[in-house]
Amino acid sequence: MPGIFKPVVLDNRLLTDGGVSDPLPLDILMDCSPDITIACNLHSKLPDKLSATQNRAIVKAQEKSSRNDEDLPSSAARQLDEKVDVRELSHLESVSDFSDPARVPGRRMFASGFLGVLPSDADPDIPTDTAWFRVDALPETVFDHAEIIARARLRLAAKLSYSTLGFALAPEEFTLSHLAQLYAAALGHPVDPTNLQRILTRRGELVRCGRSAPPGPSGGRPAALYRFAERRLRITDQFATLRPPGPASR
Repeated sequence: MPGIFKPVVLDNRLLTDGGVSDPLPLDILMDCSPDITIACNLHSKLPDKLSATQNRAIVKAQEKSSRNDEDLPSSAARQLDEKVDVRELSHLESVSDFSDPARVPGRRMFASGFLGVLPSDADPDIPTDTAWFRVDALPETVFDHAEIIARARLRLAAKLSYSTLGFALAPEEFTLSHLAQLYAAALGHPVDPTNLQRILTRRGELVRCGRSAPPGPSGGRPAALYRFAERRLRITDQFATLRPPGPASR
């Protein structure tokens, strides 16, 4: 658990006083701008009830993360830019509001979850204390953040089934094999490139570029390159669901 100490001057000597031990997430603690932080355990378990000091830390972090001149989507986009260098999103939408009175121990707090999508070839310059994680292998999260992430993934899978949202995951040009890998990662099950091509072509989503990708290390016939007909969200098949392959197609 982190220990926070605020230096004070007494008889012209620099002393430390007011040390507190608060098992809060490190980002919330640092938002409070402590003078010195000693010993941090990133996986500290939150208590059933927050102290007054912890509540003040959360309030201060909330105030710092919000502005009076922006709405929630603008705030989400700005914080992605400031914190992890994600400056442009292919798609951003609200997933749900979370208002369970017990979602944060000892304090009534609301949250708005967002789904942000960026293309697979994006390479933001993330800070040294930040890392990418597989959505099916996430580290432990605080509060109800695991539920928020799960809701966002379900929304992504659903929209890939009935809309053109695949454009937001893909680079400008791609092979069918690469596109199928992106869909499989988002849907959580294998996706056959040929079947995906058939579905997206029938919907008018795919356009052949007329060029081939460079051959891979093993050689072989170069794969054709495709692009999406339009890079904007559009509903194509309202009741469609991209299901896992059946036993006969595996």
